[in-house]
Amino acid sequence: MANLAAAYWGHDSSICFYNDQSKTFHVIEIEKLTGIKHYRGHARYEEQKEILERCLKVSEEDFGIENDYDVFIVGSDVDEQINPLCLDPDIVKQVFNVRETTTHHRHHAAHAWGAYAQSPWVTKPCTVFTHDAGGDDGHTHIWRANSKRLRSLNEVNYDRTAYENIDTRFFGRNYNISSGLGCQNMVGVTPNPLDMAGKVMGASAYGDHMSYFGHCGKGLINEDEEITEAINPSFPWFRQQYTKTEQGLVRDNIIRYGRTFSSGKEWWVDNQADSPEEHNYFQMFISPLQLTWEEECDVAAGIQRQHEDNVLEYLQTPRVWEEIVRNGKRLVISGGCGLNILTNTRIQDELGLEVFVPPDVHDSGLPFGMLCKYMSVNGMREFEGVDIRYAGQPIQDMELLDVHESTIITLEQLADLLKDDKILGLVQGTSEVGPRALGNRSIICDPKGWDKKDKVNIVKCRENYRPFAPMVRQEDAHIYFEATSYDNLEYMNFSVKTREEYKEELAAVTHVDGTARVQSVTRKSNALVYDLLSACGGVLLNTSFNVKGKPILNTLKEAFEVLEETALDGVVVYHDEKLHYFTSELL
Repeated sequence: MANLAAAYWGHDSSICFYNDQSKTFHVIEIEKLTGIKHYRGHARYEEQKEILERCLKVSEEDFGIENDYDVFIVGSDVDEQINPLCLDPDIVKQVFNVRETTTHHRHHAAHAWGAYAQSPWVTKPCTVFTHDAGGDDGHTHIWRANSKRLRSLNEVNYDRTAYENIDTRFFGRNYNISSGLGCQNMVGVTPNPLDMAGKVMGASAYGDHMSYFGHCGKGLINEDEEITEAINPSFPWFRQQYTKTEQGLVRDNIIRYGRTFSSGKEWWVDNQADSPEEHNYFQMFISPLQLTWEEECDVAAGIQRQHEDNVLEYLQTPRVWEEIVRNGKRLVISGGCGLNILTNTRIQDELGLEVFVPPDVHDSGLPFGMLCKYMSVNGMREFEGVDIRYAGQPIQDMELLDVHESTIITLEQLADLLKDDKILGLVQGTSEVGPRALGNRSIICDPKGWDKKDKVNIVKCRENYRPFAPMVRQEDAHIYFEATSYDNLEYMNFSVKTREEYKEELAAVTHVDGTARVQSVTRKSNALVYDLLSACGGVLLNTSFNVKGKPILNTLKEAFEVLEETALDGVVVYHDEKLHYFTSELL
């Protein structure tokens, strides 16, 4: 069998390649190729060929994959009547030498396969739980996984005109809508609606879910019409317009510059968005309550708590719980809601489950899942036990390494810089997959000092209430943190308690509620970071190497711009077994 490729062209567009010669997977997240966060390929049709040509060049020159493909799989869109395919197969054939293009339907199947393939239970029975804001097969699924096979307990009617037994729990959609309606201060500075949920989750620790506004947040996420109208009275009218069909728009004579629209959503995006990615229509609504920051934190706490309660209640419904118990209480989680570390933690701790959450739970992970399903159906087994956390592309402009003057330093000197309170950008190897930096495209520093968090937030130009993650050697995690399990902390997907005696020392990575979203590191997973942690003798703060509104960077040009334009102290590039240290004075 020759090479394979799969692409998803909705928000967080990406392509996954399978190199048949080396038996390896490689991922290009289009946002890291273009510098446009949450890149929406389906809304940028005119760019498809150019982007595919750039991806082909990376696949040939950096991944070493010959342009000879057996199959190229294209993911379907949410609404097939409006836009059946996010990516045009005819354009794919103009760029890639491929014998067959095929369409992957069932958004959640791709989530499930991709997460299952990375789990430690590929050869054992387990349950897969996928939940997000929606796909072409609904919002929530439970999957039975065994012997490299997956079967959904929710059966889909494949004529694609209706769905049978689809679960109507809208965990992701309701979290996002309630966040947009109830947290206006946060929404006002958030151009992309996909960034709202993470901010609300961070702010929830500052609020009280039992307060009056906490109960309002709970009412919002549970679609209480009375509370929704009190918080944002114009939303019911907006929802009516947003969900209009093309016929409804024509009936109401809704056009713009002579253009007709295929849906109310398309009309709103066209009218409001500066770019396809930045269409946060919640910015239009002004709540008559004019909540203070503290009151909004209470709303956020209510939203977060009720989301957790709703998810746990769902997992304990008899039909679902029986399935989980039958499969050894092993649960794999995927879909965008898998980024909610507080919910993941309660699932693990309160339900007594072994839980695995991969690094690429959001939509950029879909193409890998598509390939895993294709391989299973066609008798291939190369996905078993695969680790794709660093399967991204290398730095795109490494030639700039020799353009600017740098100092070659040792690992011990790097550790000394960190002990001297320097805030540094770290670049090495290939990029991480998913939305979190894991040491290859990171900003790092010593976490000591109550002001360190503020300093890093100034570098990143982001809100000061949001937490940072600690990275620690896996064998040392128990020294600093209290966790139900220390075996699943590699991807920052769980919240653990910082031990009381270390809260002051680890102030910059301990959230206001005393928790931390730990990243544990082994020598096998990341040798440079592991050795650096050993040299530093403890814990380092780790956050993604980007600034507000930008994706995690993947060029030295971007890294040097951050160095010149912010309070970052230096950039360290590990290349050819040398540590190159750049400062703004040397650029």
